[in-house]
Amino acid sequence: MKTALVTGSSGFIGYFVADALLRAGWAVIGVDSMSDYYDVSLKQSRLDLLEAHSAFTNVRAEVQEQGLLTRLFAQHQPEIVIHLAAQAGVRYSLENPMSYFQTNLGGTLQLLEAARAHPPKHMLMASSSSAYGANTQMPYNERMQADHQMSLYAATKKSSENIAHSYSHLFALPITMFRFFNVYGLWERPDMAPHKFTSRILEGRPIDVYNHGQMRRDFTYVTDLVQAIPLLDFIKAIEDATGVQAEMNLMPVQPGDVPATWADASLLKALTGYVPHTPVREGVAQFVAWYREYYKI
Repeated sequence: MKTALVTGSSGFIGYFVADALLRAGWAVIGVDSMSDYYDVSLKQSRLDLLEAHSAFTNVRAEVQEQGLLTRLFAQHQPEIVIHLAAQAGVRYSLENPMSYFQTNLGGTLQLLEAARAHPPKHMLMASSSSAYGANTQMPYNERMQADHQMSLYAATKKSSENIAHSYSHLFALPITMFRFFNVYGLWERPDMAPHKFTSRILEGRPIDVYNHGQMRRDFTYVTDLVQAIPLLDFIKAIEDATGVQAEMNLMPVQPGDVPATWADASLLKALTGYVPHTPVREGVAQFVAWYREYYKI
């Protein structure tokens, strides 16, 4: 049985990735601190589903714990590592900056040191569209220079990319970085179809960066990109799905926020044959239905 190690395994993306791997016959070592940044009971519900699989091993710990990941790598010898654990949130980084340095930078360094000592076949690591920062050219593509992050959160994610690049270059570690755009959907965040991450990723160059954002299903060329979706369209979709009109308190752009974001996912399409394509209204309606069922409202 092949083994994968997934950090942040009780988070939205981590849960679906771990579940997909388990269903595909992998053994999964899940590492999650179960932090209280948001509803811990929701994380526990995801964890309960994972622990129903006999091939799942739960490790409740912080990824920045000294030597933890090195011990896990040595014990389990994972073939692939998917690093999703992070302190998220742009605005919270203004309130608690130390947690971002400890988890996003310290945790990533611990992971790379573990991989240096016990190299896996491939590592997939989560970055963020926030890395594009002050860029105004749309849509964002991976060839753009990204040197002016607008928040501490974004700065830690871009720094993690740089650190990973150094380790990949120095120690021949194959690493793929994903810059996720806004993620939403069932179990709190959208369907990222982790089962679509094919073996071609595991055979990639030493380090690559890929956007993960919505485009049309029939995407062929950059000119086929969907138009950026205004925030008010999301609000309207929620109103229609819930039957409740939102009471909006319109505010100026908040510190750390960017005015717009828009993904060019053509490289992901070329690599896997897949790009996210669920229409916003459909995705929001599915999320609202799940939310009502889960919280019994």
